[in-house]
Amino acid sequence: MSGTSDEFDLEETQWVPGVDYVGGWRDAKDACDELLAAVSDTWPEAEDVTASAQSVSDGSALIHLRIPPTTARKLATLIRITAGDSNNRRTEP
Repeated sequence: MSGTSDEFDLEETQWVPGVDYVGGWRDAKDACDELLAAVSDTWPEAEDVTASAQSVSDGSALIHLRIPPTTARKLATLIRITAGDSNNRRTEP
C-alpha cells in the first residue's frame, strides 16, 4: 500500500479569495486514509494501491485513486454486495 499525499501542495493551487482549499484537501485526505485502511484491512495482499487528496477550484475535495485491476474487481464486488445486488455481476479477467 503506497499511501496518500501527506501535504497540501501550494504550487498546484490557483487561489481564489474566500475559498477554503485546505478544508477540502483535509476532507479528501481523511477519506483517502479511511479508504486505504479499509483496503489494507480487507486485502493485505493488495499492493500498489494509492490515493491522493486534492482540493479543486471551488474548494471541494477530490481523490485520485490508483488501483490494480485485481483489487478493483474485489472492490467492485464488495460495493455490489453492499448495495444488495444479488446478481453480483462480477467479471473475471
